[in-house]
Amino acid sequence: MTARIHFEDNVFVLQSQIQTLRHSLILDIDSQYFLDKILEDFFFIDQTLLHLYRTLLDNEYLVKRKEYLRSLLHCKQEFLTLAHGLIQGQFPFSHHCKPFMGKILQSIQREEKDYEEIRRVFLDEEEQDDSETGLSSAEYEFLLGATYTNEG
Repeated sequence: MTARIHFEDNVFVLQSQIQTLRHSLILDIDSQYFLDKILEDFFFIDQTLLHLYRTLLDNEYLVKRKEYLRSLLHCKQEFLTLAHGLIQGQFPFSHHCKPFMGKILQSIQREEKDYEEIRRVFLDEEEQDDSETGLSSAEYEFLLGATYTNEG
């Protein structure tokens, strides 16, 4: 029996956690108290995003799959912005995370790979929709020419 996954709620909570993490990194908090928690939250968000994406990949016939992928794409984008800021030293707390930069970079690479895969799904769909329902410029010219010829 498969477990029901509440994608909308899960993504909402992850986005909230990313915002909270961003706010924490901006503050001048003591690493002796918060370093472990900051890293734990960062890697929890990373692993949960990966798990949700894999679950969506495995369930191609999920009714709201496209909507969930779009939400997940936005959440991954927020996470990647935070992660890049962390490694680029944009937060006062960034220097405390230097010993973990290798692992953080691995997370970024995985998330970027998944992010691009999701984007490709939407780009491929748009291209497919355009090719199925759209007309080529030659077809437009023919139809417009026929219209003007019939009217004149």
